[in-house]
Amino acid sequence: MTGGPSSLLGVACRFRLRLADWRDVEQFGLKELASSKTAPTIIELADVSASTDRILQLLEAAITADGGTIPHSAAAAEVVAMQISGEIVAGEVEPGAGARALWRLARQVPAVEPQLRVFIGLASEWDDDIPNRIAYEADIVAAARELSASSTRTG
Repeated sequence: MTGGPSSLLGVACRFRLRLADWRDVEQFGLKELASSKTAPTIIELADVSASTDRILQLLEAAITADGGTIPHSAAAAEVVAMQISGEIVAGEVEPGAGARALWRLARQVPAVEPQLRVFIGLASEWDDDIPNRIAYEADIVAAARELSASSTRTG
């Protein structure tokens, strides 16, 4: 199981880190149903109006059914960082917005700050140096590609 942009693991990690809310989980469940995935937990996720604890139970059950678990803190943040970097590389997220999201992630989970430090600097420069944003965007995409590649080498 990967932590790709629309993966169950990615949604679960974002929810665990409070980077996603019940609406994001519900949207994921609806998208999975639309692609003919009808596992009972997915059906329940598509109509979620439960407490945070119940949503985590449902996400954990769905991931356990696939043979995995929802990681905690730093490991969850690494999954989310790989997800965001993949979205930047794929053009699904604007580079400046993606770099800022990685900066927020590093602030929220300091254990991943060393591997995301480049994005902190690039996001800051992107915000402050409007005439050179195109160059910073290219640097952000290159850094995201490198981060994604490091995941495939180590994971």
